[in-house]
Amino acid sequence: MDKILVVIPYFSGGAQGNELEYAIAGWFKHFKEDFVLVVVGDHHPAVEKYGLNVKFIPCERVEPIEGEYRPALDIINKMLLVRKHFPDSKSFVWSNDDIYAVNDFHLSDIQMLKCLGGEMPGDPDSANGWIVSGWRTKQLLLKEGKPVRNFALHLPSFYEWDKVLALIDKYDIRHHSYVFNSLYFNTYFADKVPFQLDAEHDNIKLGIYSSDVPQEVIEKAFDTKIWINNSVRGYNANLRNMLYRHYNE
Repeated sequence: MDKILVVIPYFSGGAQGNELEYAIAGWFKHFKEDFVLVVVGDHHPAVEKYGLNVKFIPCERVEPIEGEYRPALDIINKMLLVRKHFPDSKSFVWSNDDIYAVNDFHLSDIQMLKCLGGEMPGDPDSANGWIVSGWRTKQLLLKEGKPVRNFALHLPSFYEWDKVLALIDKYDIRHHSYVFNSLYFNTYFADKVPFQLDAEHDNIKLGIYSSDVPQEVIEKAFDTKIWINNSVRGYNANLRNMLYRHYNE
């Protein structure tokens, strides 16, 4: 297919408000490429706002597996379902419902290899399933002689299907949870030096991960960053109001 396939997974149980609506609006307002946007997961009225320009693929959350991090398994399940609907696509962009584009960008901005500073986090004894999956991913990469850079950026990622499917089959990622973006990019781009994100100076993103990020910092990001994203604690009234104004002005 010629259009860029952009996918947003959506789990309504993890949403706090209009995140998906703003995430979708960001793609249509600021992505300067020819693309088709797919939402996979639970239904939300936002998928109907753009008519045929947004395709919806219903998908129930994957059943839990003891000892595995359910959200990581759910990502892979949704990816594979998208693959069934777009069997001829060569590549895709995977995003999230709490990543909002606030300035114009192109595919090259997504494809630019980016990482966070330091090694990927991980602890086998953590009560956080994502941290445990990070440790498991790190051990796997070390065993394979790969770097352990942190590619869990909370940003849109560009993947090639043949590489994705090869990893899923090789490590049975349908049933074993790993931090997929770190596994993918450390595996296939081991010899490339990535750009390290620096929130103070780069133009890539502002991550809002607490409730006390000053309003002036968020306002500045609308002028200086491509993306804004948030955690559960970061989705506050200031951010909601500014996103509403940005996409409805």
